[in-house]
This record gives sequence, structure tokens and C-alpha cells, in this order.
Amino acid sequence: MRNMKIEIADEMKDVQVFESMWDYVDHYGSDITHYVIEPCHSEQDKFVEEIVVSDDVDFGAHDTYEIGGREYIHVNWGENEICMIPYDDLDEILYTIFERSRKEGRKTRFVSTGQIFETEDEAREAMEERGH
Repeated sequence: MRNMKIEIADEMKDVQVFESMWDYVDHYGSDITHYVIEPCHSEQDKFVEEIVVSDDVDFGAHDTYEIGGREYIHVNWGENEICMIPYDDLDEILYTIFERSRKEGRKTRFVSTGQIFETEDEAREAMEERGH
């Protein structure tokens, strides 16, 4: 992440520029415990799944800006700072662990642990450390 000033709405503003969605998520942390998969027919108690953070209902993507010859997009996931990530990384695939929440007949509801990982391997290692 780098701090810089860019012109937004005819004013110079301080912005935080991230090189990927992962850098942004890693910097601010995450709480995606409201991500739910239902109904799900998994026999496992926990599993790793791909997620796209920008699909989160609390995630905001706004105007685009050119910075250093590359297109960036203003994003917001509840922080007060103005944050930019590369536009092409808006749909970057990251990973989370889902755990069994409750069983409803033959179908099961799964909820994210709230952690986000850059790679599937990192998510699987964390899941094993959690006792699976």
C-alpha cells in the first residue's frame, strides 16, 4: 500500500493505493461471518471455498481513476480512508473456510469463519490447524 494525493471532485485528496484486492483485504482485515451457503449438501463439517469480496453486500465500488497509467477503482468496505485497488482486481478470487452452522432436514447451512486467505493452500492449512 502506498499513500498519495490524487484529484477527486476537483480537490486533491489523500488516498491509499493497493496493488491488489488481497493487499486491501490483508491491510484492513475482514469480517465476512455473514457469508452463508444454504442449502448445501456437503457431508463435511468444514471446507474451503472461493469467494469474491466485491460480491459482499457491504462492499462498495465507486468511480475509477488513472494512477500511474493504470486504472484503479475507489473501494470501501467500511473504512474511513479513500482506498483504491486496480480495477482488474475487483473480482479477484480469495478463499475462506465454511463451517457447519445447522442442519435443516437433509440440507445444511454453512457460515464463513470470517477469515480470508490469498490462496487455497493457506486456507486449507488454517482449516487443519483449527482441528479438521
